Amino acid sequence: MRNIYDRFLLVDDSVYHFGASFKDMGNEMAAFSVLNFVTPEEVIAKIQESMKTK
Repeated sequence: MRNIYDRFLLVDDSVYHFGASFKDMGNEMAAFSVLNFVTPEEVIAKIQESMKTK
């Protein structure tokens, strides 16, 4: 897994992906999407796994 600069918002059983910084949303065009193919637990596990290799 490469470095991730995107943002993920985990709410209950949903995973939202934001490509832009939260502070910049509303100033420029920004998009977000719901990731229906991954669980919050899987996202957390991938992030924790990537932090171990640093």
